[in-house]
Amino acid sequence: MEIVIADGGFGGLYAVMYLDKTLARSPRRHIEVTLFSRKNPRASKARKADGWICTRHLSSQSAIVN
Repeated sequence: MEIVIADGGFGGLYAVMYLDKTLARSPRRHIEVTLFSRKNPRASKARKADGWICTRHLSSQSAIVN
């Protein structure tokens, strides 16, 4: 079984991390959680922290967190 979260941004990222941790303790460990997102969560962190952003923090491709 696979759980897919599409275009979640920060909410999706935290949902994946929560589900991953919760399902790791579950007897049903064969469940995979995947996040597809066009956004780079690190980009807004860099902007908030420094007030600027480098092009290396941006991605035109979809990020897959698994």
